[in-house]
Amino acid sequence: MGDALSEMLNLAKKNGVITGLVPELVEGGLTHLQYADDTILFIENNRKNLCRVKFLLFCFEEMSGLRINYNKSEVFGVCLEEQEQLEIAQMLNCRVGTFPMKYLGIPVSDTKLTKSDLNVVAEKIENRLATRKCGQLSYGGRAVLLNSCLTSIPMYVMGFYLLYEGNHQRMDAARARFFWQGTGKKKKYHMIRWEALSTPKEFGGLGFLDTRAMNTALLAKWLFRIECGESSMCINLLRTKYLGQCSLFQKEPKSCSFFWTGLNKVRDWYNYGRGVQLGNGNSTRFWADVWRGDCALNIRFPRLFRICRENVATVEGIISGRQSLSFRRNLGVAEKEELSELQELTATVRLREESDVVTWKLENSGKYSATSLYRFIVNPGCVDLRMVDVWNTRVPLKIQIFVWMVWHDRVQTTVQLKKRKWGGQIHCKLCGEMEDLDHLFFKCPVALFVWCWVRDSLGWSCIPASLGDFQDDFLGGHGDKDNRLTIFLFAGVSWALWRTRNDWVFDDLLVKHPNQIVHRAFGFLQYWCRLSTKGARTKMEELLTKLHAELAKL
Repeated sequence: MGDALSEMLNLAKKNGVITGLVPELVEGGLTHLQYADDTILFIENNRKNLCRVKFLLFCFEEMSGLRINYNKSEVFGVCLEEQEQLEIAQMLNCRVGTFPMKYLGIPVSDTKLTKSDLNVVAEKIENRLATRKCGQLSYGGRAVLLNSCLTSIPMYVMGFYLLYEGNHQRMDAARARFFWQGTGKKKKYHMIRWEALSTPKEFGGLGFLDTRAMNTALLAKWLFRIECGESSMCINLLRTKYLGQCSLFQKEPKSCSFFWTGLNKVRDWYNYGRGVQLGNGNSTRFWADVWRGDCALNIRFPRLFRICRENVATVEGIISGRQSLSFRRNLGVAEKEELSELQELTATVRLREESDVVTWKLENSGKYSATSLYRFIVNPGCVDLRMVDVWNTRVPLKIQIFVWMVWHDRVQTTVQLKKRKWGGQIHCKLCGEMEDLDHLFFKCPVALFVWCWVRDSLGWSCIPASLGDFQDDFLGGHGDKDNRLTIFLFAGVSWALWRTRNDWVFDDLLVKHPNQIVHRAFGFLQYWCRLSTKGARTKMEELLTKLHAELAKL
């Protein structure tokens, strides 16, 4: 029935019965917004307007048989005195609302939103965690829940506002607390800072969402929509109000709404992926836009750009001759070579009648995607090839995360706990030596026993003495087909040693003989084998056969 009310309001506006807001930005003025059963009316403040709107609402009730719940409705006045708002509310039988209000879950205000106003996002995450009964989830289960549920909560608000750093920190704190300690009240050690966890997997992290980068990527989509010629009412309003006939980068940022201020702050990131298909050249910057080749001319010809007087010239101005390239001093040899190359590059440029078209160079389709800009922002530039092999190894997610922690020496050994002011003993409970990562997994007598079983089974000439030794001497280069199989074997051995150690430390359960650890490791490997692909299963079965043959001799 909302469509009927919308049509009534549109006809009333068209016939001059009611007057909406900002008629200079929206033809006829903006009178209403509707989504499902939520409706906002925008009415110019005069008694005639208000009476006519009230009459239209009565007509709608009579025609539809529905009743508007005025007790749940509110009146918000912009630049109105409190008494004037109260009179309007009494006329419409509504309450007087106060800013910031919430519309579709998003805080809206006539003034700048504060950090506390935007904490609604972090509060949603904290409230969602409070209802979860997941105290027994492993790191893998928590990672899945973080990526599938908690990470999606702030997306909607981040698509409208550039959040404050404090908002991001509060969300990070809630997610980090859940990952390391679950929903229990007992505090646990955070072995790695959250910034490292939110690094993409191929660069050494766990791939959790970086909300700062995603906030930037989502807001940048508005900029692309404004520049690509979209004709929706919202985009037309923004373009008319803030840009006029200028392009996005020809207009200097100025004090304006909180929403538009956020868009201006992400312009530089957006510019990295922005490209232009040249038309008439009126809205394309000669030096700063990517319109010829794969990079901007100010980067390709830096010497000329530094001494050029026309740094803000358009392509149309330069190519048509309306503006000329002039320099603040005489050109040297290097500058003359650059100028010659620049003239050769632009000699074949021909302007057309149609307008310039903005494209997105980070996608082959030329269309903007938040994912492409997000990947660009969080890309540290150097892929961790060892971690790529770890994530490609077919073992349960919790085991992949465990191996990842071993790779970064962040397993909760006593040496690591001591760095975090733990008050217990730092010696191995079994042999009395200092318990660091290399001792636990490679040098402890029980670890030596297990690795000797692996050596005898596979015909190795020696056993690894440390994690670095294992990575350097037992793993091949990136792409080596045997790397996943070797990491698969390492995961089974290290997980069996870790579980045995924890049983002894926390539950006072000690195995009667080290071969029980060997059986445990073999059991893990045999169970995980079913996760492998058909192509890799043959090699894994051969590995298990060799291990089982030696196991029978123990």
